[in-house]
This record gives sequence, structure tokens and C-alpha cells, in this order.
Amino acid sequence: MTLPCSSGLPMQHVREIPTFKGLSDDSELLRLFPAIRNCMIYSSRLRARTDIFPQTLAQWLKSVFDPIDSTMAPAIISAYGLELSATSNTLETTEAVLNFGNDVMFDLPTVYFTRAWSRCQISDTEAFLSRFNNQNLWDGPWKGRATHAQDVAFLFQNYRDALSAGQCKSAERFARDIITFTSGGTAWPPYEHDTKSGAMVYNASEEKDISQYVSDQRPEWTGRRDNYPTESCGRRVA
Repeated sequence: MTLPCSSGLPMQHVREIPTFKGLSDDSELLRLFPAIRNCMIYSSRLRARTDIFPQTLAQWLKSVFDPIDSTMAPAIISAYGLELSATSNTLETTEAVLNFGNDVMFDLPTVYFTRAWSRCQISDTEAFLSRFNNQNLWDGPWKGRATHAQDVAFLFQNYRDALSAGQCKSAERFARDIITFTSGGTAWPPYEHDTKSGAMVYNASEEKDISQYVSDQRPEWTGRRDNYPTESCGRRVA
């Protein structure tokens, strides 16, 4: 028996799909999320695909951006290394597409939600941003990369035998910080959009926990790509 993936909140209570524009406006944010102190849960699913991923993505980018700025789609294609001559979906061509998807569906919304939370005028509301960069140690195509939901294994400590000594230490720190946060404490400084746009970055070497708080979002500190424009820096895709 299988259960379909679905929203954790009854759809009749979802007012509308949030947009980046909406998250940039305080009054619109409060209208979209009146219970702003509550948690949000995101779930997604994939269906079977037979198309060539980089070609499909390139077509989609052109259809969206060409009417606005014909230089944007080629810039994104170049920045992410999309292989338009591919005749099949390989690990390399798929990874380039997934990098773009990760940035647009996870990283960029995370940044915008954090900014929106930090600007919120509701008293006692703070935003805390973290980056989980610990690598996947399990055999498979994504070994050596920070993968989705791996933070769960670090939080609950039930796969310690598969982690390196450094990752075990990082997992302990991560779990302590989550417990501190959920009990109302402050494990690292809150994100402040105008003055302190920092984040806690969790990572480890083979032997050491190298997790640290960084004071801003520069890629060399956060381990994230910088291929898209942001509200704070105004840069375009390189």
C-alpha cells in the first residue's frame, strides 16, 4: 500500500501560492501567513520523465525570460553548465539541472523567507538561518554531496556508525542547536536583513567539526552557488 504525497495543511486553508514579490512586502507577508509564528512543511514528488532534462530546462528558460530579457536564459544556461547537445540523461547532465532546481526551489526561497521573517513587525518574531553542508557518506550517485533530508540523520543520531568522526561531532552540535532553538533559546545570532545577514553553517572534515557561524552570505563562507540575482546585491547571473 502506498500513500500519495500531499500538503500537510488542508488545501482549503491555503490562501494562494506565495511569490517572491509577495515575500518582499510586509503587509502581503502578513496576509499570506497570518499565523507567522507557526511552522511550515514542504513536500514534493517526481513523476517519470523521458525527456532530455537540460534541453527541456533550456526551452523553459527561454520561454520565460526571452520576452523580458533575451540575455537571461543564455546566461543561466552558461552559469549552470547545461549540456544542450546531450542525447540522454547522464549523472553529469542531470546534476546541472538539479543544481538549478535546488537554487530556485530551495536556496532562493530560503533567503527570501528569512528576509521576510526578519523584517516582520510582529513582536518576539526572529529569523534564524542555517546551512547544512555535511556530505552524504552512503554509496550511490550522490555520495560526497550534501543531500536533501540528510540533516534528519544528523539530528536523530541513529546512523552514527556511518558517519566520520568529524561528522559525529558536527551531528552532536547540530542536534544541540536544534534542541536549544525549539526550547526557546538562541544557538546563533538571529538574521537581520539590514545589518547582520549571517547563518550557521554545519560541516565537517574527516576528523573535525568545522561548523561555524558566518556573518554574511558570501558563497565562499556558505558553500552555496551565486548564480542568480538577489535583492541585497543586485547582481545578475554571471
